[in-house]
Amino acid sequence: MASHSLQIRVRAPGLLTTVQDLGRLGYAHLGFSPCGAGDRVATRIANRLVGNPDGAPVLEITLLGPTLEFSGNALVSVTGSSIECSLDGQSFPAWQPIEVPSGSVLRLGNTVEHARSYLAVAGTPQAEPVLGSFSTDLGAKVGPFFARQLAAGDVLTWQSPDRVAEYVAEREVISRLYADGPLRVTLGPHREWFAPQVERQFFSSKYVVTHQSNRAGLRLRGEPLALPSNEHLLTEGVPLGAIQVPGNGQPVILFVDQQTTGGYPIVGSVISADLHRVGQLLPESEVSFVQVSMAQAWDARRNLEGLLQEAVREVAREAEH
Repeated sequence: MASHSLQIRVRAPGLLTTVQDLGRLGYAHLGFSPCGAGDRVATRIANRLVGNPDGAPVLEITLLGPTLEFSGNALVSVTGSSIECSLDGQSFPAWQPIEVPSGSVLRLGNTVEHARSYLAVAGTPQAEPVLGSFSTDLGAKVGPFFARQLAAGDVLTWQSPDRVAEYVAEREVISRLYADGPLRVTLGPHREWFAPQVERQFFSSKYVVTHQSNRAGLRLRGEPLALPSNEHLLTEGVPLGAIQVPGNGQPVILFVDQQTTGGYPIVGSVISADLHRVGQLLPESEVSFVQVSMAQAWDARRNLEGLLQEAVREVAREAEH
């Protein structure tokens, strides 16, 4: 397929814009966080809308987006949180492919209702992955694009196809992927640390996401959970989505830039089918939890993958003469 080189110059970086993909998996034993996009559902859909593989790198935008200048024609899509989008001063909608002519300026403003948006660009980056991933690890300073958040003056180079099939997002399916409700949780490995009434308290309480939250973990505020005062837990490996309870009794949801080991008891883990919703939580958002079995967690995962298969469809082109 014919392609061309494309440069994207960062005029303004936004609040926190990084290159992410679906994560740097398989290196926890070496101390590397999974990283990757906070909302992997939005990432996969953004890539599908421009004809990319699900795991292609995207720009993750947090709260306030960047201003980007394109040298070379491009096809892009913006997904995730609703966000102010304009191309050369003209507004355009998210969740659909947008053609960007060479010389154009794309501006992404404030996110609306949720925390993160995603910008996918058709094609492949002109960079080598680090430990199998294009994700930026802000803590370890690992990643092929500067190993940090984007800054004004940065230039990203893509190899972009001259032509891509046409795709459209199914909005009704996407709304089902982001349905409201409690986050589903399987019980943690330290159940004996929590008295039955404390466990009931956790599942009946409402919590608020604090401003001290970030990609490493979402700190919650609510009625503290009581822990044994005379016991100590040995440090051990922790999974993505684990809900730790430190000494102050306020739960913390470990997220994509999490540490790989921890010494606080885990009351439960958010199931994989709900992690994309965790990635969209804003400070001061209200959160509650509901217990599910492992079988229900697997069913939820299968249902998520089924909806993702329906979320983007290719538009048939009329025969060309």
